[in-house]
Amino acid sequence: MKKRSRLQNEEVSLQITSMADVFVILLVFLLKSAATGLSVSMSQNMTLPKSVSAAETAKRLLTIEINNSGVYLEGAAQTKFDGGRYPAGNTGVVFSDLQNGLKELRAKQAYIEKKGGSPTNSTELIVLADKLVPYRIIKRVLLTASLEGYTDAKLAATRD
Repeated sequence: MKKRSRLQNEEVSLQITSMADVFVILLVFLLKSAATGLSVSMSQNMTLPKSVSAAETAKRLLTIEINNSGVYLEGAAQTKFDGGRYPAGNTGVVFSDLQNGLKELRAKQAYIEKKGGSPTNSTELIVLADKLVPYRIIKRVLLTASLEGYTDAKLAATRD
């Protein structure tokens, strides 16, 4: 009986310091993961295909847009399609205007890096293609981009 009374008189204190550290780390992690997202602008007349996979990229990527009026690099027209008609021919033929635009972009990136800017030798790009664009056109765009060193292409889609 004496043993019980001695245990009841002892005070138990809660160590809040370590618990606060855990909550701060958890808060920082949640804020960091919530702040990531992909920001891409596209034309209003574009309809992306549906996707069931989750978005996995969070940084700004080079954007190539393909719709029924042409191919656009970062919003600037590179190849125009005459009246919505896609060029015929072999899928192995590159779009020379797009290739020149990608070369100019690489040259600008090299110049910025040479002048002390941050290195931007990314091989990643995102392709926004209207769902009505024939796959042979998308293949030609991807071939053109890969010849200029952009080998890690991501195709944009909307979630289903």
